[in-house]
Amino acid sequence: MKILATVQEGQFNNDQIKALEATLRRNYAEHVSTVRITVIWCVIPSGQAFTNYQPSQSSLISMECDGGFPQDGRVKLLHACEHDWTTITGQNPDQVMLSLIEADVFNDVLDGNRVRLSKAGNLKLQWHMLTSLLRSKLGKGYLSFRPNL
Repeated sequence: MKILATVQEGQFNNDQIKALEATLRRNYAEHVSTVRITVIWCVIPSGQAFTNYQPSQSSLISMECDGGFPQDGRVKLLHACEHDWTTITGQNPDQVMLSLIEADVFNDVLDGNRVRLSKAGNLKLQWHMLTSLLRSKLGKGYLSFRPNL
């Protein structure tokens, strides 16, 4: 299972990201499953995301779950994550979008990026992702990448 957390460059420091990742993992284990979860941080470069005509301060967190996950469990997870996220970051809840998406839909969204690229583009993207995630894990202690190639 995966969690994809999209944040803005410079929005949070490394300690905050590690604390956010820990709380996402803890809440996921408590409300969804104790399966191994991979958390990946997508860091949007400055000047590439805007909200209301201003540089964005929004965070988007998409979490994967098994099909048929009960709605009451989904709501409990999302409330717990929102509370912990805003406590750590000081963000307004209106700047945090959380979702728990069933695995087939979650993977369709991720695959949608792959089908839009040529074979060469896919290879370049995969190489970029692999090297970025490895460098980040070794240097910062968590998996992150910038979507620009």
